[in-house]
Amino acid sequence: MGVDRDVSIFAFGRFCVVSGGEEKTRAFTPRARRSLAHLAIREEPVERALLAAELWPDADQTSALGNLRRRLHDLERAFGRVGVTTPLALTRDRVGLTPAVRWSIDIARYAILSRDPTKADRAAALYREPVFPGIDDDVLELERRRLHGIQMELLTRLLDVEIGRGDAEAISAFAHAIVRLDPLSEQSVGKAVAALNGLGESDRARRLFERLTETMRHEIECEPEPPSVEDGMSVQTIAHVLQPFIERSAMLRGPDAARHFPDIERQMPEIRNALDVAIVRERDPQGGVRALAALSRFLFDRGHAVEAVRWYEAAIPKLSGDEVLRREAMYLLALLGRNLGKADHNLPAFEAAIAELRDGDDEPTLAKALLYAANAARMTGRVGLANQHAREALAILERLDDTYLVSFAHSALGAASYAGGDVTAAHAAFERARSGFSALGARDDETLMEINCARCSFASSDLEAARGGLTRAFQRAATSGNLYLQGHAAVGLSLVALDGGDPAAATRHAGRAARIASECADSELSVIALEAAAELFFALDEPARARDALAAADGVRSEYLIARAPTEQARCERLRGELVDRGLAVGTPVATPDVMMRSLLESVARYGRA
Repeated sequence: MGVDRDVSIFAFGRFCVVSGGEEKTRAFTPRARRSLAHLAIREEPVERALLAAELWPDADQTSALGNLRRRLHDLERAFGRVGVTTPLALTRDRVGLTPAVRWSIDIARYAILSRDPTKADRAAALYREPVFPGIDDDVLELERRRLHGIQMELLTRLLDVEIGRGDAEAISAFAHAIVRLDPLSEQSVGKAVAALNGLGESDRARRLFERLTETMRHEIECEPEPPSVEDGMSVQTIAHVLQPFIERSAMLRGPDAARHFPDIERQMPEIRNALDVAIVRERDPQGGVRALAALSRFLFDRGHAVEAVRWYEAAIPKLSGDEVLRREAMYLLALLGRNLGKADHNLPAFEAAIAELRDGDDEPTLAKALLYAANAARMTGRVGLANQHAREALAILERLDDTYLVSFAHSALGAASYAGGDVTAAHAAFERARSGFSALGARDDETLMEINCARCSFASSDLEAARGGLTRAFQRAATSGNLYLQGHAAVGLSLVALDGGDPAAATRHAGRAARIASECADSELSVIALEAAAELFFALDEPARARDALAAADGVRSEYLIARAPTEQARCERLRGELVDRGLAVGTPVATPDVMMRSLLESVARYGRA
């Protein structure tokens, strides 16, 4: 960028522009600030038409685009007054800030740094509230809520790190910061109080507890009374908000649904209010559930699963008069639990849905519920039940002649056999599933079966077959951009490399798996990546870190009730024995999985430099 002097823009807290050591905030009018805000919260250039529609939602496109041209000219002039001559990256269709300008804005640096595990403390230190103060804007309000969530996550991670280190001053500082950000954050602060007491810092613990109690009391006292039912939306208003989604249900649940999600996200405050009134206040539970079903993929994809669980749990008891809708709601509630990875929303929820579906005539949904229940049973160690559900589903699907779901059923049978220690039967079932998916052109499913077949080869000590299958699977997953499959293949390749005596290759693969697991936030992938990390650390002569990784993996498995297959259990027990021989018993988890992921990445970087 053409910069005549150093420029820093502070968007957190009071908006401020400093150029060459002098404050130049007045160069940016309120209108220029709003344009700057919409560009600063994006990491890539944005389409002109989209930006114009956001800034002038009530104007026609021609007028909005004309307004945008004038506003961008005003913004360039504002930057010129503070010594920046080329602030914008402009093309015919898109507009964005130049990289150097982005880096001069604290909110943009925050977005970049918060994704880097090694820079979490730098990111957290930048955060202030509010973001772009004084601008009343729906898009910015969504961004404020999103950044609030990111900051809470960063502070919680940093608190966990300091608890692990036993730094009382830092524990207290991060806990007080969490209380300031969210006065109702009892769980995190409770951990900090316990840690401080454990370190003999009873005064710090007492002051922290008193601060938490005081702020919680203030929040509760200041919380407004909920509006009465009479003050809520009318049924007609609810329908106006939710009916368009119900009408587009097939599209929003289909393969191209994701392209509509950004538009839905912008409407989320209105949708949330309508669902609360329709379901929680009982104005229209049936309509609310139909809208939930239509929005199911969006809710899964965009992190609203916890809210959706609350709505479904509130609605299902009110649907006794509509059995078809009730069955679908119970099935979708179980699917939400599967996405959340929580045991209390997983197998019991699917079994409840199956009991309801048996009374209906929707056999395809019954079969899918049985398959998901088989997976949940397998993950929680109930292998016999997993086989039972998978075989019943297979019988239904073969009768219905659904080739895709038949292949899915074979994959569930393979997973159950593998979990039960029958590697030969598992390999045969996975191969049948792989062949079926391949014939249908279901590439990602075929790739997953290739990974599973390779795992069977690895369990049978055929390292060459395992390496070849995992390498092919990783390449296919990279081509399709499927991070979940890349992560699973990378874990397998790391273990193959370790057993093959190649710790350098194991380090590369484990680092890749850790990065992917951190991005995907998938509990099963996280736990196998941690176990691979434990073996890697031991091979690299870092037994203490191997112990910590294995303890963290144990913690994830305990929380989510994820059972180990016999071959995996044998490897972990062997590692436990070797750690005990070194005088290191594996006990209570000493770090969260996320902390261990960051730790692994740091090791990978260190060994790479060496």
